[in-house]
Amino acid sequence: MDRMLYKKVFELSKIVSETIWKKKPTLEYAHNVAALLVGTAIAESSLRYRRQKGFATNTLYGAWGLWQCEIGSITTSLNFIRKDSALLERCNQYIPKNVIQCRSMNEFQAFPDIVKMNAIMKDDGLACLFSRLHYLRQPGAVPDTLAGQAEYWKKYYNTICGKGTVERYIEAVNAAIEEIKNEKK
Repeated sequence: MDRMLYKKVFELSKIVSETIWKKKPTLEYAHNVAALLVGTAIAESSLRYRRQKGFATNTLYGAWGLWQCEIGSITTSLNFIRKDSALLERCNQYIPKNVIQCRSMNEFQAFPDIVKMNAIMKDDGLACLFSRLHYLRQPGAVPDTLAGQAEYWKKYYNTICGKGTVERYIEAVNAAIEEIKNEKK
């Protein structure tokens, strides 16, 4: 595993988990959200794949970015944030101006879907944001244990249609943690 990419994903997850709230969450809850976002990226892409295997970049099918976001979730998230002007404003900071020429989420939403998805594939901050927005729309608090987060991921992110399992999520996250620990030695 690329330790630098893991560190970047962890930092992005931490920043996103702390900045899009109306009211700042407790440190513990922000940590739980960051852990869920990191775990999601690990489970979905192994922090390696920016495009779902078997799909070309000129088709909307499949998933995009390290968080393996899908167009339906992106569209729903964009509609969701448009209903909350304060949330929309906080999300605007994640528009990757070096990847796509727009200044706001409203402008981003007007782009063709294929352009949006390619931006998500290229910009980890944007992909992380949309992963967080996906979870933000789900009921209940983010669990504070790895097993709870794995179940939450399976239920709300990977869903019954996805090939992922709770067990595989836990194994992937634990393996990533061990790999990072071993690299430090």
